[in-house]
Amino acid sequence: MVQQHAIGYIIADIPAAVIDQVNILQATMLGMRLCTESLLEVIFKSFSTAENAKSTSLNQLKVEVLFDGNRCPDLNYDSFKKLEVAPFAIDCQAWVKGDARHTSIAAASILAKVSRDESMYTLDAKYPEYGIAKHKGYPTRAHMAAIEKHGILPMHRRSFAPVRKALEIQ
Repeated sequence: MVQQHAIGYIIADIPAAVIDQVNILQATMLGMRLCTESLLEVIFKSFSTAENAKSTSLNQLKVEVLFDGNRCPDLNYDSFKKLEVAPFAIDCQAWVKGDARHTSIAAASILAKVSRDESMYTLDAKYPEYGIAKHKGYPTRAHMAAIEKHGILPMHRRSFAPVRKALEIQ
């Protein structure tokens, strides 16, 4: 399991309502930003309070943050000022098809997929008539038929074209 070998990880769950407000790309960037800032804060705090803090100061620390895709989220570097971490200490890199190039990105992709699948199984238990465990929320014929028969759920993204279309028909 990836979790057993990870020093730490965070999974962001951005609600459908937020995705509808800001769009899927901005919601993805928000999730990546929140996870990155939280993990970096933990890393920087652990270095600043560690016993070896005298030999390794935070201003010598360099961190590489790898993202799957063609852009990095805009981090809030002000949140690291109180820890005396300069923005240049954080090297953000975007990698197209990063999960095929970097094991850390592949591991993050696995964690995200497993988390999403677990969320889908929970929804399936609550709404078994939708068959969510089978289609995992993807717009398959079965999923579209369930929406047509049973309606839109609160967690459906209203901005997603098939859902928006189904709402117009109702």
